Amino acid sequence: MNHFRSLFSQLKFNPALGLFLILLFGVPRFAAVLWANQGGDYRYVALLFVAMWLLPYILLNKSGREEIGLKKPAKTFGFIWLCHLAFY
Repeated sequence: MNHFRSLFSQLKFNPALGLFLILLFGVPRFAAVLWANQGGDYRYVALLFVAMWLLPYILLNKSGREEIGLKKPAKTFGFIWLCHLAFY
């Protein structure tokens, strides 16, 4: 069963894809963090993390997200409480 969206249906879960994604995000993230530590400008690090967070939602369909463990929480109260605590 293909877990990728129809636009990305030619992709397959394999080590080559994993290595490509590591090189695509890991190396620039490493460089951005080193650069941010020197200058104090973390906006590129933040952009890379947002891109990494969005990637499963862009590439994968619902069954693919479930396959890697992304699913809706059963109880949202705990998440809302943690968000509330984060701002205080």
